[in-house]
Amino acid sequence: MKQGRLVIAAVAVMAAACGGMMMGTPKPVNRDVLITRADANTSAEQTAQMLTQRGAQFAMLASPRDSAWFAEVARRANLASTRPGKVSGTTYAFLGPKALGDTTLTLAIPGGGVIRMHDALFEIDKNHQLDLMSVQMDSIVNVQRAVNKLLEYIAGDVGATASVLFAIEAPTVAIGDSIAVLMRPLYTDVYECTAEGRSGAARAPAAARVYFGPIARMRCESAERLAPGTLLGHFEIGL
Repeated sequence: MKQGRLVIAAVAVMAAACGGMMMGTPKPVNRDVLITRADANTSAEQTAQMLTQRGAQFAMLASPRDSAWFAEVARRANLASTRPGKVSGTTYAFLGPKALGDTTLTLAIPGGGVIRMHDALFEIDKNHQLDLMSVQMDSIVNVQRAVNKLLEYIAGDVGATASVLFAIEAPTVAIGDSIAVLMRPLYTDVYECTAEGRSGAARAPAAARVYFGPIARMRCESAERLAPGTLLGHFEIGL
C-alpha cells in the first residue's frame, strides 16, 4: 500500500487541531453520548427512556424505522433531531441541541467503492463544537484509499476546532480491523475506554466500531455497553 496520501490527510487533520489549540484554552466540557442501533421492534418510548434514564445529552441513532419514529424519540427525550437520512436500508439521525447543520451524502472512493454517511455539527457553547458522523463503507476495493477519503472529508468539512465522534460500519470484520489500524494515529476506538478494553481483554469480532478525536481535542472518560448494539460514552470535549 502507498502511504503518501494517508500521511497528507493525517497532517491536514493534525494541523487543524493545532490551529484550534493556539486560539485559546477554554475549559473542557463533559458530554454523554448514546450510540444505538434499534431494530424494527424497538419502540420510540423504549429508546427515549434509555436516553433520559442515562442522562445522555446526545444520541446517534440507527434504525430501519421511518422518520416519524425518530421524531417521537426526540420528542419524548426532549432533544432536537437532525433530518433523518436513509443509507442502504438503514435510517440515521442524531439527537441533541439543534444542529448547526446536517447532511447525508455519498463519497466515491478512487479505485472502487463508496462511503455513505450522515453528518451533523453541533455547537455546545461558543468554545466547543461536536461533529457526529455515522459512516458506511461499502464494497471497498482499497481500505487505505477509503480511510484517506474519510480523513480528507473530516479535514475539509469539519470545523477546525470541532471534536469528532463517528461510527464506521465496514462490510467485513477484517476490513473493520484494517480501518482501525489506519485510524489509530489520529482517532481512538471507544472500545479502549470500556472496562474490557482497559483490562486488555480481546474485543469480540466486530465490523462496526466507534472512534473519537482528534486526540488533542477529545478524551473518553469511560464507556459501557448497555445492550447488544448500544454503547454509552462519557466524553471530555475541548482539552
